[in-house]
Amino acid sequence: MTLRTSRSLIVITSLIFGSACIASWIAWKYMKRRKKKVFKPYNLCRSIYVVKTSQEWDEVYIQLLNDLQHAKVIGLDCEWVHKNKVALLQLASATDTCILVCMNKLFPSLPASLRALLADKSSEELFDHYGILKVGVAVVDDGKRLEKDYGLKVKGCVDLRHVLKRIRQHFICQSKGLQGLARGVLGVDIDKTKSIRCGNWETEKLSEEQVHYAATDAAVAIDIFLAMVNKKMKHSLLSSEVNFWKLAFSMCQGLIDCSYSGRIHHAGDLSTRPKHINRNKVKNNSYSIRQRPLWDNCKLEAPDGALLCTCDMKKAQWYLDNKLGDAVCEDPLTVRLRFEPANRPQSDRNYYLQEKENLCVVCGHDKDYVRKYIVPSEYRKYLPEQLKDHSSHDVLLLCTDCHRRSCDSDIILRMQLAQECNAPLESGSSAKVVLDHDLQKVRSAARALKANRKTIPEKRVHELEEILKMFYGIGTISQDVLEQATSIDARFNREDYIPHGKKVVEHVKKTKDLLSFQARWRQHFLDTLKPQFLPAFWSVDYVPECWIHQKPQTCS
Repeated sequence: MTLRTSRSLIVITSLIFGSACIASWIAWKYMKRRKKKVFKPYNLCRSIYVVKTSQEWDEVYIQLLNDLQHAKVIGLDCEWVHKNKVALLQLASATDTCILVCMNKLFPSLPASLRALLADKSSEELFDHYGILKVGVAVVDDGKRLEKDYGLKVKGCVDLRHVLKRIRQHFICQSKGLQGLARGVLGVDIDKTKSIRCGNWETEKLSEEQVHYAATDAAVAIDIFLAMVNKKMKHSLLSSEVNFWKLAFSMCQGLIDCSYSGRIHHAGDLSTRPKHINRNKVKNNSYSIRQRPLWDNCKLEAPDGALLCTCDMKKAQWYLDNKLGDAVCEDPLTVRLRFEPANRPQSDRNYYLQEKENLCVVCGHDKDYVRKYIVPSEYRKYLPEQLKDHSSHDVLLLCTDCHRRSCDSDIILRMQLAQECNAPLESGSSAKVVLDHDLQKVRSAARALKANRKTIPEKRVHELEEILKMFYGIGTISQDVLEQATSIDARFNREDYIPHGKKVVEHVKKTKDLLSFQARWRQHFLDTLKPQFLPAFWSVDYVPECWIHQKPQTCS
């Protein structure tokens, strides 16, 4: 090898090595930057008002009410010093207003309008039976603290972490604090400097940093909530501002005034999800996917061979097992009845005469499908037998994705019916089982004394004992009384409870045609899902033949 060739090889080798080093360095910088995601700072974009007197509250309250006419939700947060009373109450509207109420300055002259806003007493008059939601992280605990410190009843609280679980497939939050939710949902960062967070909130004049920090906590909470609803809106085929707020309230059903416990890990919680997931198991737990086709397309014939309907294998076999018919064909199984049926199809264009395909009627997907009742079961079970007996017209197949979308859209019509028929959905004060908070307080006191008496401060032990003594009307607490108190059932069934579905159907029976009620659900399904693969002769105006000669108002 010549000297010249040797030098060329050295140069080429050096270039390759140098290029590899540069490429490695670039890759390392990229991965490092990617690993540490940088979030843009949160933009507050609201007018901030610091309130220290009742007169100042009255002035800004009018602005807040105007905002609430359009968006019936506020962000709520509280600040305090150590174990002292709440010093600052932060309220933020969805549009322009953020109010910082200096509770330590305003108390004891708390305005009645502030009490009403927090207790939501004016909601029925102003907001068409919808309450004013208060959203935030640990907002239920903030409400309890306001009640303990100032006697303020705070109702309509929704912890954002509960809502996140209902749409966890759309957001990944590394932590469940307000900052973690702001990053995961909004893609922004908020200031959580410890010196501000743990500063003196009882000071005569709040610093600019404190004002901005406090306003941000309330404002970002409501922005997170709105972003969650917007994301759900895009996946539910709904539009318009009215539907937006109906969906917002429906997402909070069962979550209002419910405390959040971070110690309870749910299977789908992104922060606790295991690295290796059995996806089939998760899917099966989410939906009861059919293991066999819904439509077997077996046939039933009259004694003269006229086709009566198609049916499933189980029904056809029932006629054979009870010797009510004979098999005249094996594929497809065809059973000829030995008796004259009560009714025969009036036309060959009958829905029940055709063979039906086992696929999603919306998108055509032919796997992992679920049975969908177009008129939900909570209403269907209260309909007259003539409208549901031996009727599969309103039972269709949907894939799991379309079924989920359909259930989301059903919420809107359910809430419309709740208003029209004065039939509240089962949650909160309208639920069948109601919690007696006084009994719960007694039970909690007894359980605390039984389990932790030695570790509870003496003053607190005395308070807990007083709760039991006052409840039982005794001077001393025996072990038997303590055991009895720990077993108190604080729940009771409301005697006047009527299920939402039953109340709706009873209202429709009195004021409208039940056929129109069914048709409304069918039209709702068409409008929201826009199915492309409906069976032939499926109709919004379908009427069972056994109903044609009936008078709907006489049926129960």
